[in-house]
Amino acid sequence: MDYVKVRSSTVGAVGYDDFANVLGVQFLNGSEYHYFAVPKVLFEGLTAASSVGTYLNAFIKDAVTSSSESDKGAVRKSL
Repeated sequence: MDYVKVRSSTVGAVGYDDFANVLGVQFLNGSEYHYFAVPKVLFEGLTAASSVGTYLNAFIKDAVTSSSESDKGAVRKSL
């Protein structure tokens, strides 16, 4: 997955896997999360948002399943 840097006080970069519909988010604190079954339109909205953190919280964090790198693949949140 390729990542692009974003302007945010909490998020450093985001990426999207078109084949798997997975959104990757690298936070400035060093943590990384992967969000599963994310429509590409949400990734596009995230990269275009005036506030990446607000968009992430409003449309992605609680709406899709995710895992963090520290979870080593375990599901962190479910639908």
